[in-house]
Amino acid sequence: MNRFHLTILAAIFLSACNWPKKPWLNDITSTKTSAHVNIPGTRFFIIPPTGLKPSKNFAGFENENGDAAIWVFDEFNTNGFGNNLARFKTQYDTSGKKIFERGSIKVNGYAGKYVCVQYSKDLKSLNILFGDTDFCATVFTCYGTNDTKTGEVLKNALATLYYDKDLKIDFSSSVTYKLDDNKSAFKFVEGNSSYSFYSLTDVPKDSDYTKDFIIITTVPSVDDSPKDLAESFLKTLRQKTSSLATETSRTTSDSSIAGLPAFEVESYCKINGKKGVICEFTLIGKTRSLNFQAIINTDIENNVAEVRKLVRTVQFK
Repeated sequence: MNRFHLTILAAIFLSACNWPKKPWLNDITSTKTSAHVNIPGTRFFIIPPTGLKPSKNFAGFENENGDAAIWVFDEFNTNGFGNNLARFKTQYDTSGKKIFERGSIKVNGYAGKYVCVQYSKDLKSLNILFGDTDFCATVFTCYGTNDTKTGEVLKNALATLYYDKDLKIDFSSSVTYKLDDNKSAFKFVEGNSSYSFYSLTDVPKDSDYTKDFIIITTVPSVDDSPKDLAESFLKTLRQKTSSLATETSRTTSDSSIAGLPAFEVESYCKINGKKGVICEFTLIGKTRSLNFQAIINTDIENNVAEVRKLVRTVQFK
C-alpha cells in the first residue's frame, strides 16, 4: 500500500464515496453476529468486505492490488479520544485537501467525528474517530477515486463495524514484529496490532511524561522517506501534548535497521519543564513501517543507550 501517507495517534485513516448531498455516513448501530470476525489485535469486529482479505501487514483488510483497504487503530487504557478530538476538528482546515463532508457520528453508542476528503488525485478518503475516557479508536478505509464499486463495498462493510470494549487483546498473535527486551532495560508492558508500549516501570498515564517509555507504532508503508515519516510522527507528538517545549537542539542520521532504510532523530527539549529528549527510529519495509518514539527525561545518556539496544533487536515476522 505504497500510496498511503499516514500519521500516528489520530493519524489519517481514509475511505471514499460518491459524496451525495445527504449525510454519507450515518450512525453505526450494528450488533455482533456469527458472520462477524475479529480484526486481530483490536477490539473491532466486522463482516468481511467482498474482495478484500485479512491483511498480513496491518490491522484490517486489503485487496489483492493493495489499493483498497480498511485499517483500524485501537488505542486503549487512555483518554486519547479527548486529546485527539480537539485536533481532529481543525487539522483538515489547514491540510489543503478538499473536504466533501464532515460531521458527528456514533459508533455502537460511542460519540465521534468523521470527515470525507479528496486525499489525493487517486484516492478519496474518510477519517472516523470515536471513543470515551478509556479508549480512542480510529477507522481508515481507502479506494481509488474512480472505483465506485469498491467504494460501495467498503461503505457497506463500515455499517457492520462492532466495537467490543471489554474484549481482551492477545498481543502475541497479532503483532507483526518481535523484539528481545532481555537485551534492554526497557520491558514490554502492553500493546496490540497497531502499537505497543515498553517502559522501565509501567505505562504512563495520559499526558504523564515524567516516566521514560517507548511507544512503537505499525503503519502500512508509504512513499515517504524514513525522514519524512519520522518528522510527521514527531510533529503529531508535539501537537498532542503541551508538556513538550520547543526543542533546543537536534541530531539526525540516516541508518539501516534490520536491513531496512531508517532515519534516527534525537530531539532535545524541555519535558514538564525539565531537560529531556525525544528519540525516534523510523524504518520502512516493503509493506509496513515501524516508528519507535521514546520519551526520556531521567538518566538521559544511559536510557537513550537502552532504547537503542531494544531497537536493534527488531525483526519482522
